[in-house]
Amino acid sequence: MRIKSLVCAFLVLLVAGTAFAKPTEITFQLGWAVDSSRGKAIQPIVDLFNQQNAEKYFVKMMSGDKIDASRLLTQVTSGNAPDVMQVNFAILQAFAAEDLLSTITGFNALMAKAYSKDVVAKVTYKDAVYGIPWVGHTIQLVYNEELFKKAGLTRAPATWDELLTYAKQIKSRTGVDGLAIAAAQHYDTVWMSMPILYAYGAPILKGTPGSGSEVISLSDERSLAAMAKLQEFYALYVNAPTANGGNVMEDFRNQRAAMEFQGPWGVTDIWKNGRPFTAKAALMPAGPSGRFADVGIEALVVPLRKPDKAKREAIQAFLEFMLAPQAQMMVMNGELNPADGKYYPFRVPIRNDLSGTDFFKQFPELYPFVEGFSIICDTAPGPYWTQLGAEVWSPVMNELALKKITPAEAAKKIETKGNAIIKAFYNK
Repeated sequence: MRIKSLVCAFLVLLVAGTAFAKPTEITFQLGWAVDSSRGKAIQPIVDLFNQQNAEKYFVKMMSGDKIDASRLLTQVTSGNAPDVMQVNFAILQAFAAEDLLSTITGFNALMAKAYSKDVVAKVTYKDAVYGIPWVGHTIQLVYNEELFKKAGLTRAPATWDELLTYAKQIKSRTGVDGLAIAAAQHYDTVWMSMPILYAYGAPILKGTPGSGSEVISLSDERSLAAMAKLQEFYALYVNAPTANGGNVMEDFRNQRAAMEFQGPWGVTDIWKNGRPFTAKAALMPAGPSGRFADVGIEALVVPLRKPDKAKREAIQAFLEFMLAPQAQMMVMNGELNPADGKYYPFRVPIRNDLSGTDFFKQFPELYPFVEGFSIICDTAPGPYWTQLGAEVWSPVMNELALKKITPAEAAKKIETKGNAIIKAFYNK
């Protein structure tokens, strides 16, 4: 009887220990504040993971809104980084090059099936995957359907030449500027202008970006043709020389322009302001070399360390959950707009197999921003581009808009001053 009692007691303790065992906890650092509207939009997704895995795993969210690239670097190199971090693809590439991130495995089949090759390339370094593409945006053409109809237009323009024709026709028939496009001395001018150069086949950089031997090249016929087209668009938009992205949105919202280049917020901005007209979106126009769109990709990465088996399993399970269709579509629930108490999307999923979901059937005008991940280009093709864009590219485009210089002169200025910045960057 004594032995039987001891066995029973042992089993009771074993069961009790199992029942009260704590789930493995991992930390997830957002790129936004946890208590911000975007943090609150992501929290239900993490909560669902915790509910579904209550006995095994628990993910604690952390704020990362005040942590820039240098502070992220300090976190990782000091060993104090969270288990999973949200970073943009440029930081991913930089950290992977410094061997600061763990490679991500187990997603090859999903990557091949549900993501464009260009997206996969953004999270890959030297043939190894260092992050998973979580959410993001692309810049596409947003247009006012009512002004299109008034101008006798029934569809979005397919090419840059057609876009120019549309802009002129809208102006002549409605009195409204056709395309609002930034040309102020502001970085928005960079990402709004570069896609047309890619579309025309401009080399932009010759040599491998990051090699130290690359140079800007814009004096060929393709580059000059793109710049000439840009100058025409600038001339048709009265506010171009002083407009940044915010000004462009304002003119589009107030129906002073019928088209703009924006992310999904270009559409939701109209929703937030009472839907005075129907805002639709279409892929960027095509040029001789195809369609190209600016992109922002937020990836989930794992800092390099050796977590125990339980943490490794928790991290893998969390990453798989965050890429699953359910979690991806929960992002589209959006963030709260305090002005009207409603929720609006702020980013879109990057998976390309979600067009059949109920959300995109109801709001097809947002799907081009997802579809656009198949036509992305790099509007910051080198580690020095932020400086080059601010000090050279946007000021030169401003001069082009003001007709102070010709396309050939603009190309020469960017080459001369831009290559000086590249040279100085590598000679630090």
